[in-house]
Amino acid sequence: MTNKKTNVSEFQAMHHEAGLIAKGMGNYANRDNDLGDRVTAIYKSETKQGEYLAWLSEHMQINDTDNAKAETKRVQRVIANANTQRKMQGLDKKAELESKVRLMRANKPLLEKKLCTAEQVKSKTYMFIVESKPKADFKKSLENLMTKFNVDKEKAQSILATIKE
Repeated sequence: MTNKKTNVSEFQAMHHEAGLIAKGMGNYANRDNDLGDRVTAIYKSETKQGEYLAWLSEHMQINDTDNAKAETKRVQRVIANANTQRKMQGLDKKAELESKVRLMRANKPLLEKKLCTAEQVKSKTYMFIVESKPKADFKKSLENLMTKFNVDKEKAQSILATIKE
């Protein structure tokens, strides 16, 4: 059985630490790894996860400040990190990610996808969402590169023709 008050202190400390990182204080890599481990422990514990999401939803409604937003954004960035994703999903360090865990506030696009309720949108509830990661598409990647480097079709074809088989 977990102690809810202890968990709230843990959540507050984690967000404070995230706020320090967001302000550029300290060693990012070590702190991000530590935050990643803490978020993973919360995510993997059904009890802690529920308590954290309830605390975060309430915290962000009460403390709708730039600092609170920066803390939450940093936690979201830590969660988006590939190493944290692997830990949260119980994968090996080198395993390819097939899905992505995200910490999000309920919103209309999630409601349209039926991933949350209208009440959750109204009450600005935070939740973990697991999305399938889209497979890489060579054609789309090539088009993006052509746009990025301002290369037209003819130039791309001449470059491809120079590549040895």
